[in-house]
Amino acid sequence: KKGNIFLIGNPFMTGMNVKEFLAGNTNLNSEVYYTYEDGNIVGNKVQPNETPIIPPFGAMFVKGKTDNVKQTFKFTPAMMSYKQSPEPSTQQRAPRMVEVRELLTITAEVDGARSRTYIEKDFDANNEYLDTEDADLLVLDADLTPISVYSVATGAALAYNSVTDMEFVPLGLLLVDSTIVAESVRFTFDGVDYFYD
Repeated sequence: KKGNIFLIGNPFMTGMNVKEFLAGNTNLNSEVYYTYEDGNIVGNKVQPNETPIIPPFGAMFVKGKTDNVKQTFKFTPAMMSYKQSPEPSTQQRAPRMVEVRELLTITAEVDGARSRTYIEKDFDANNEYLDTEDADLLVLDADLTPISVYSVATGAALAYNSVTDMEFVPLGLLLVDSTIVAESVRFTFDGVDYFYD
């Protein structure tokens, strides 16, 4: 199929470890993946101290390194995860206290439809668009993604944007559903304290 975005279903009867899947398929971008949550395609950046899991019968979108090329994907026992949720122990919580993600969550609501985009402050990031650290905006049909809010870097619409600073990050809103009447848009910003001096 043309393009480089693929829908991957979890074939296991247990959770699938996203990091292991991406590491085992070197034809894919190993830094970003997408999930569908509450009418929104969510761009996710793989974090070193987190282990994302796709549940049984769940799915994710992944991005190939090359456009318009037929792809083959591998599934191995190492990708199976029997741990569906983090264990409530201090060992699990400690890394999060040491390394806090400075994440700005922007939510747009229009006529009952909702969309989110994320901007992460990372001093090792590049303010320009890089497909190894930023997640492109994915849009489906009007029923699945009626609206999409996004940030912009180097002309690319992004669902997840890693930046070194927040001096100027353009935002956009796409109305996929033509029946939505956008008389007003409500924006909510969570995590502003990370970006405010």
